[in-house]
Amino acid sequence: MIKFIKLNMKYKYLLVFILITPFMISPWPVATANEASDEYLQGLDEEINSPEYLSQAKRDLIETEKREKKQKKLSPSALRALRSIKAFETLLKTEFPASHNIYSSLSRSSRISVFKTYKKTKTLSSAKRMIIKKYMATLK
Repeated sequence: MIKFIKLNMKYKYLLVFILITPFMISPWPVATANEASDEYLQGLDEEINSPEYLSQAKRDLIETEKREKKQKKLSPSALRALRSIKAFETLLKTEFPASHNIYSSLSRSSRISVFKTYKKTKTLSSAKRMIIKKYMATLK
């Protein structure tokens, strides 16, 4: 009988722990994490919609147009970008982050349209011009 009581004492602490634990875990930290996530996403959205990205994208466009007028053939990275939409997005992301941020905010169909334009014209300036045009249309 004494052995049974000692054994029950061990399980008693375990039982108390199991019963109390759900009350100790509050749903608030989860809500706080979601709120932080929402704030982060809202911050990203505001950042993408900021005039700084648009003005940087426009400066990138002007620089790209000047460079394209001087060069006779496409750079290796621009040639790779013609292969797939993923390669195109990688080029934008690595070399033109402002344009990429605006491009990323476009709908999937708009992004595909931008890539098709790039593939057809083989000029980054036409793709960037289209990114800006489509983005400006979403603001209206």
